[in-house]
Amino acid sequence: MLFNQQKSEYPDLEEIRTVFKPFYDLTNIASDVEFHFKDWKQSSLIKQDATKITSSVASWHSQCFQLNKKLTDDYPEVADVAL
Repeated sequence: MLFNQQKSEYPDLEEIRTVFKPFYDLTNIASDVEFHFKDWKQSSLIKQDATKITSSVASWHSQCFQLNKKLTDDYPEVADVAL
């Protein structure tokens, strides 16, 4: 529309997004874990917030468990990574 052309339709895009979402979520969790783990290792133990760390780890564990259940049937190798 910006260039006075017809709007392109991509009917498969939503399906692709839905199929890719578990892989995106798994990669995002891995990235978050790596970032926070480096921060936790390099920061002073006194400055650590145990409640926040516990909450983050519990959230990642729950998300990975759910991803494992979603991926088990179609992508068992990836499901193992989630565990």
